Amino acid sequence: MPSNDLTILSTAMNNQAQQPIREHHFYVSTAKFLFHHPRHGIVAVRDPIRLTDAKRHGLAPIVLYGLTVAGLPIRWLTFSTMENRKSFREVLLTAWGSAEGLRGLPDVLRVNRYVEQADPSLAVDIARIGIRLEVADPKDKAAPASLRSARDASSLPFGGASRGRFRLRAK
Repeated sequence: MPSNDLTILSTAMNNQAQQPIREHHFYVSTAKFLFHHPRHGIVAVRDPIRLTDAKRHGLAPIVLYGLTVAGLPIRWLTFSTMENRKSFREVLLTAWGSAEGLRGLPDVLRVNRYVEQADPSLAVDIARIGIRLEVADPKDKAAPASLRSARDASSLPFGGASRGRFRLRAK
């Protein structure tokens, strides 16, 4: 019997070793096509504009938070205004708890060095729930590609009564 227990334990350990590591990419950026307007709400512009030009038209920049699953077309986005930024922990816990397709916590959360520098306690905080924080190597192209994909997705038109496209005219 003892050898049978060892066989079962060995099989279980091999199965765990064969499971792929679940990796999510987390990024934070200023949205280039979306802005907040006091009267119109969230508005999209056709072409990226400078923040000074946006301000002149009464538009405030929006912070884009995104989480993607490495190697899959699963993406979750949320936004905030610059004045009411969300904490990284709040964004991540919301995504992992309710975002369709993410299916729970990853084993690894990959971020760029700027996210790590902006919140040095993030690694310790997520380690408490069993997630390892990794900072993407500057030569790693996967994390920037996730951010570009999210920016592209955020520039697509979307519906809603207070949401619309806002075309800027040269003065």
